[in-house]
Amino acid sequence: MPKIKCAREYLEEWEIGKIISYLHRESDKVLFEFVYDTGARISEVLAVRPKDIDFNDGIVTLPALKRKELEFKLVTLSAPMLDRLRKFCNHKPKDKRLFPISRQQAYVRLKMASLDAGIEVYPHLLRDSFATNWAQRKAVTW
Repeated sequence: MPKIKCAREYLEEWEIGKIISYLHRESDKVLFEFVYDTGARISEVLAVRPKDIDFNDGIVTLPALKRKELEFKLVTLSAPMLDRLRKFCNHKPKDKRLFPISRQQAYVRLKMASLDAGIEVYPHLLRDSFATNWAQRKAVTW
């Protein structure tokens, strides 16, 4: 799929919540919340298996797909995301992918929800939004 040019550099948290509310499948909601919560690439999150999540320490092991010098990277999860994943993973096989869809399917699902919400978006914009919103929160607490 060709890359989409978007005038937006990031989304506000309320906009992300609005888009997620338009997703029909619970698994899609968890998927895109996971992408936003971790700032990970969509392809990294789609490769996650339940056994990659350390529920005790709140860390997920992601494959480092775009980094040749790394095989994996560790990313922390927020407490709400950890609780959401704990419930979502409850009866899933430990060795199977948590989200058994393709990157293209994920793109289409997010695009349809964003059109319904009236907000232009693509998966990488969630990653950009994570970074921007995190930096803004940190700047406020200094």
